[in-house]
Amino acid sequence: MPDYGKAKVVWILGTGFSVPLGGPMLKDLLSLGLHSELEAKYHLDTPAMRDLLRLYHYGRMFPEGKVGLDDRERKGSILWEHAEDFLDVLDTYDETKSTAGEDRFRAILMPYHLGVANPATIREILLVAKQHIAAEVCAFLDRNLDASERWRPYLSWAKDLLGPLDTIVTFNYDCVLERLNEKVGTDPDSQHIDVVDNDGIAEWANIKKVRALKLHGSVNWVANDDGKGGTKYDKSTDYEHAVKAPLERTILATPGPGKFRARTALAKWWDKAKESISTADAIVFIGYRFPPSDSDARSELLGALAGNKKEKLLNIHTVLGPEQNKDTARLEEMIRYTMARSKRVAAKEGGSPPKEKFSYFLQVNQLYAQDFMSLASRPQLFSSGTMLDGEVLA
Repeated sequence: MPDYGKAKVVWILGTGFSVPLGGPMLKDLLSLGLHSELEAKYHLDTPAMRDLLRLYHYGRMFPEGKVGLDDRERKGSILWEHAEDFLDVLDTYDETKSTAGEDRFRAILMPYHLGVANPATIREILLVAKQHIAAEVCAFLDRNLDASERWRPYLSWAKDLLGPLDTIVTFNYDCVLERLNEKVGTDPDSQHIDVVDNDGIAEWANIKKVRALKLHGSVNWVANDDGKGGTKYDKSTDYEHAVKAPLERTILATPGPGKFRARTALAKWWDKAKESISTADAIVFIGYRFPPSDSDARSELLGALAGNKKEKLLNIHTVLGPEQNKDTARLEEMIRYTMARSKRVAAKEGGSPPKEKFSYFLQVNQLYAQDFMSLASRPQLFSSGTMLDGEVLA
């Protein structure tokens, strides 16, 4: 039987991990329903912000109505499916300095700009889009900070983590992990999580806690001069920093070409993530699906998975909800193709383990994130149901 106290686990977290606490999915960002709350809390009522919401919801034919936009008789057109698509287009136009893109957006916004001398530019709209996203990410935690029932699955999960054997790789901008540390407090049965910033990267080998790598940045990270002509990223206790600070003092990898620049800035974090995946005994995806627009993450992390050095059985779990939908099927197939590329043989549930040196078992857990965190124990991460030494792992 494996020694679970020595096994390395990598937890790969996406937006679905934060949903039980009210976190928004990327496709649900820029909602009108939430904007009125954010507008008052973070003072977001600016001309550029109004243009952002008009533009985005015009391109979806105003599915939430026109509350707060105005009462003009405009039906809109289907230009983007959701916020992820829109942000990609917006950032691409900004990156390429597209005059065609600028003209396209100005044409949509022209009826709102009659008599306006200097309407918002694409760059200004992109900046407030990032601010709005940061505000949405911050607001949900504030609303649910004292919702003890919602936090219970996370506290249960924290009891099963082992530092420094476990590594968390997250694509979320929010501060759920930081707030979880506060909830854990001094509980001797729970693990504190060290969300690694520049200093943590330098001290990686000496960290005894569970280490967490935020590959897309964080709302509480501050971009500072490193004194060597570069930039370093320091974590702060201001969990609303990205809402209030100038863009150059933040690091949030939103969809579009800017995500690649953030990937370059956080190269050391990505290197540690790949290193951790390549040496893991078990890998668990919670609420993360490799968004189709994120080719970089798909290439880098699946490449690290293909290069995993663990002999015998590598256990892989996915947790994307109870429904067998296109996201679940797509993630499962990507993992299977990756394993085939690395010549790993699939183990069958209830059967004898493959005789090959490298094998894997993929468990698609049809559970919500909160279900999995509440119910799954550490030994179950290695319970493939295959026979080992005459015993069935259970």
